[in-house]
Amino acid sequence: MNRRQWLRARRVAAAARREPSRSRSSSASAGAAPTRARCTGFHDEYFPNLELRTQDGDRVRLYDDLLKGKTVLIEFLLCEL
Repeated sequence: MNRRQWLRARRVAAAARREPSRSRSSSASAGAAPTRARCTGFHDEYFPNLELRTQDGDRVRLYDDLLKGKTVLIEFLLCEL
């Protein structure tokens, strides 16, 4: 499994957990559109609230100070020799 396939599998699994279970009972109207859960992204239970230091030596909290209420892109680079 390559990286792209792994990321897609995670998205599908996360979407499946967010979707409410749909019962196929006869009382449901056939013309009604299915309701979808609002996608809100990751929250404080996903990211730890670690204390970090900036390049200026200031102390910040990972979730509270840097991530909460913002759209961010986190990129990691790992080099091994």
